[in-house]
Amino acid sequence: MNFRLITLASCVALGSIGLAGKANAQVTATTAVTTTALTASTCTITAGVAPVLARTPGGLNAVEAGNGIFGLGATGSVGVMTVTCPSGGSLTVAPPSGFGPAGFNPTVRQSVAQLATSSSFTSASVGGNFDGGAWNRPTTPMIIPSAAAGQTVNVGMIIGTNAVGNPPAGTYSYSSAVTVTGN
Repeated sequence: MNFRLITLASCVALGSIGLAGKANAQVTATTAVTTTALTASTCTITAGVAPVLARTPGGLNAVEAGNGIFGLGATGSVGVMTVTCPSGGSLTVAPPSGFGPAGFNPTVRQSVAQLATSSSFTSASVGGNFDGGAWNRPTTPMIIPSAAAGQTVNVGMIIGTNAVGNPPAGTYSYSSAVTVTGN
């Protein structure tokens, strides 16, 4: 089968957040979503907005980009891309990969993608789902409907532990790969 490989690197967002309880402690968060279209037909992916990581609320030892996906936290902001598959297709997401500062223990690294016009999700993680609630999403490929116009896809991620604590100050740099396969 003759596959065409398209790789688009999205913008890299830089941001910083303060951590409660630590004077002048900062987290510099860099995230990216790398998109790949493997297609026998013609699928395209257009990178839009890169996700932005922020400290997870509630005193958990994690950083996330979840604001913008139904049911996830209002912390950080999700990446947004447009996927066009005239004959339809499927989308998968890989767990985030990257690094955090010394002392950060990312026992869970999870990515979630959502088709913005529906409640269709796909997820992938290392270390299991972050929780049994909002981050508990299916791992099966998400169906991209046939359409001449693009479909908006939101991509979020969470990295850390679902335990009380604050992520240490420092630099966090994570990316997640999104793959689209045309029908």
